[in-house]
This record gives sequence, structure tokens and C-alpha cells, in this order.
Amino acid sequence: MICPLCAATVELEAQTCPACDLSLSEYAQVHYYPDLLFNDALRRVGRGQYAEACALLAQVCAWRPRDLEAIMLWATAAEGRGDDSESVRILLDALELDSGPAVHAAYNLALARLEDAAGPAQSVLLDLSAQLRDGIGRLEAMLEAGARSVPVPKPEPGAVGRESV
Repeated sequence: MICPLCAATVELEAQTCPACDLSLSEYAQVHYYPDLLFNDALRRVGRGQYAEACALLAQVCAWRPRDLEAIMLWATAAEGRGDDSESVRILLDALELDSGPAVHAAYNLALARLEDAAGPAQSVLLDLSAQLRDGIGRLEAMLEAGARSVPVPKPEPGAVGRESV
């Protein structure tokens, strides 16, 4: 931990800063506050109180936006609450942090649930969204690989597109 007054490095268990003697107890509470919220949310998920857990996990993720464990629990709570579209949105955030197989599997499962519950119009939008996301992923991979130019596919004959005026 860094002392908020003098910027000295302080051990997390320290009650005062060794350099400036500032009392750190209140700062330690703030430091651990997201953990307390997470633990409360975890208990609420276990009790089936999904809406309350989602509210707590939104706070945790505001404090720690890169906390993959909190993001994954939030997606689970949203699913438990019956909000599959929110679960998918949250898992998209998780994929930005970790594109590993566990997050992909959770995302694909949530997306399948959402597609099963969707009507025809929403299914089309979900398919277009998935295609767009895949295209963006390919472009990002090409940019990371150092590609100087990006090949643009030619439209197939009879494909829907803009007409020239």
C-alpha cells in the first residue's frame, strides 16, 4: 500500500505509516471495501438473491474494473436473475480481459440461452452482432501481427448492400 500523505510504501497490515505516522485504519477499510462487497454478493448468490448480488457486484466492478472473478460472478447473478442479455454484455467485458477457454465457454453458453429465448428479429441482430465482433477480432489480430494493409472482401453477387445513386 502507498501512504496517501507521504507516498511511502507501507505494508497492508500496518496501522500507521512508518514515515509520517499517519493512521491508516480508515484507508485500509477503503482498500478492502470491494472485497467486503464481493463476499456479501457471493453469499447473496448462494441464497438466490440475484438482484441484490448484481447491485453489489456492479459496485465491485466500478472499484475494480479488471477483477475477472467479480465480473464472472456478476454474469452468473444476472443469469440467475433471468437477465440473459445483461449476462452476455457482462461476459463481453470479461472477454476483453481474458479470452481464455473458460470465459469463452461461459459467453457461448449465455449467448445460446439468449438466442433460445429470442424471437426471430432479435436472433438476426444477435447473429449480426456476433459477425461484427468476429470481424473486429480478426482486424485486431491482423493489426497485432503487424499487417500493413487489411484485405477487404468483395461482396458476393446479389448481396445486400448500398445502391449507388
